Amino acid sequence: AERAVATKIRRLLRKEVVRGKKLSAEEDSALDRLMEDYAVLYDAIDLEVEAEKAALDKEADEQVVGKLESDGTASDEQAANKQAVDDDFVEVLCPEGLAIDRILAITLPDGRTFNVRAPDGVAAGDTFLVGPVPRTT
Repeated sequence: AERAVATKIRRLLRKEVVRGKKLSAEEDSALDRLMEDYAVLYDAIDLEVEAEKAALDKEADEQVVGKLESDGTASDEQAANKQAVDDDFVEVLCPEGLAIDRILAITLPDGRTFNVRAPDGVAAGDTFLVGPVPRTT
């Protein structure tokens, strides 16, 4: 039961903090109730999600700076559509029409591909972290 609660808290916080989406009134109310009922768990996940957001922001900044340094261009779309990698973890956007087994193929920025399973509770349009991914040698 606690895992399901943690998944719901993580999903809602990621939607709001990482993806910058406004929660619906129903989602906001649910998150408030979870914060009250599971304060310690909520606080731990909130710290985790804030750290994830900071890492993703840092990676986005570095990629835009790298693009600007390499050829003098970097569009907002390029910056927004990157697949963020930080310390061996990859942020994955859950696609529409996910198969029943919840398996999808991801491609890392370095071109390697892996099959991963979307966690239970992750819906289309949600993001989740995969990792650690094996380092290249």
